[in-house]
Amino acid sequence: MLPPSALLNYVDSDSEENDDDTADSMVSQTSTVKYDHESFKTIEKKVMSLILELFPGYRAKDVILEKMAGGGYNRIIGIKLSTPKFKKWMRGKAKKALSTCIGGHRWVGPDSDGDYILRVPRHQNGIYTIAYEIKTLQFISKNILDPVPKVHLYDKTFNNALNDTFMLQHRLPGKALHTIWPDLNFKQKKSATRQICQVLLSLGKVANKAPGIISPENMTLDLALSPKLRTLPIPALEYTGEPEWPKTLPSKPQSTLDFLVSHCTRHRDFEIFHSDTGLTTIWDDFISMAKKLHSMGFLSDEEQFHFCHVGFEMRNLLVEVIGDSVTITGVMDWGNAFFGPKFLSCRAPFFLWRHEDADDNDEDQALYVSQFEEHRELKTLFEDLVGPGFLHYAYEPEYILLRRMLSVIRNGAAGSWEQDAAKEIINDFEQLYPTTNNN
Repeated sequence: MLPPSALLNYVDSDSEENDDDTADSMVSQTSTVKYDHESFKTIEKKVMSLILELFPGYRAKDVILEKMAGGGYNRIIGIKLSTPKFKKWMRGKAKKALSTCIGGHRWVGPDSDGDYILRVPRHQNGIYTIAYEIKTLQFISKNILDPVPKVHLYDKTFNNALNDTFMLQHRLPGKALHTIWPDLNFKQKKSATRQICQVLLSLGKVANKAPGIISPENMTLDLALSPKLRTLPIPALEYTGEPEWPKTLPSKPQSTLDFLVSHCTRHRDFEIFHSDTGLTTIWDDFISMAKKLHSMGFLSDEEQFHFCHVGFEMRNLLVEVIGDSVTITGVMDWGNAFFGPKFLSCRAPFFLWRHEDADDNDEDQALYVSQFEEHRELKTLFEDLVGPGFLHYAYEPEYILLRRMLSVIRNGAAGSWEQDAAKEIINDFEQLYPTTNNN
């Protein structure tokens, strides 16, 4: 069984580990230059001021700050608090002062010593994304595995020492699986495979009649019973142009076909609104592709939508190793989680057997048969654990194409890379089901 804390409330692929110091430093420096942000050296004083503001009674010598590798969406800083020498009554007084005097902060967990992660959005529209992230994490804690580490503090305003939005979370133990995978023996790798399959099957049991992301409008009772959902954002929540354009709308029960068609239509309408991309043929082709697969029985009108983790990779799995057993202590990168089609929730963890030069997003690797016996055995173990129903969606070429298509629908096709990917999907579908030409 997975431990209660196995689904970690980190919501992007920013790794907690510093096993590869050179790579982490390179990522951090690149991100700082790319986004024109302060370096860790200059922001360190602000972070210290923030922590002392959030935890009255603590002093700078009680706090250790750790530079950590960030990602494209968030700057990450590790924080360790040690017990200050002040009386218990002072702790209560401090907590009361925090709740009454700092209006922008929301206290959602007890003040305590320990290890934390401070996440600061890199984009100026983090004020919009953090509200969705918080509700997503709260939904996970109530519906998947409970208890999970909670968000201790967050601030959706700029009224703090950072002059920015932020989220403070508990830091869980464990190492990122990709950093230790080459050193694991075969029994340990099989143990990790069993744990991975268990997480996938557990996620697949969380379903809803409507698709979409968890709405910030949800109250606590909503999250436990029937969460309010919103459509996938088009354009992305971080997008800063045309504020009058409705990025996301209240979601409602619908079929998988209607879900795909409606989002392609929204993309097409957004491009027409801006009239600067001219990609409407891609969305029309995707709609035709979805309707064709629906008519052939690949898209059922009766299926519900399942909670999907769209970044389920080794780099986002924290594990601990004891003997020949591997335990998943956390799953990261929940920022893009949403209720999606069943075929998306049944994506194979082909990182267990893919070709060493293959890309993380190369869906064709699900069907890859490795020359290495160990890889083939892990693939067979996966197949035995998840069963034929899961494998139907994981391996059928039509569902592989649909997952590739949904990736473009989620991310849009504004860039040349996305446009090329969309055209390749359309061409692959044409090869699978050639259009009859009677002329």
